[in-house]
Amino acid sequence: MASKKVGTLIKEARVNADLTQEQLARKISGLSASDISLAERGMKDLTQEQLKKIAKLTGVTQASLINAA
Repeated sequence: MASKKVGTLIKEARVNADLTQEQLARKISGLSASDISLAERGMKDLTQEQLKKIAKLTGVTQASLINAA
């Protein structure tokens, strides 16, 4: 089951980085904007690799996302 906490952190990081779901998805291979949307709502689990990329692109620590997962 996906975590709402992780989704909230992803959304906060994305918004703080001034990225739309579409913009973030385009930078991560294998993820669509709808995948990002589902993950932010806690309805989809992302891989550790995807979480690491999101962290890098949005300027948050990898640990903050991975530990929340």
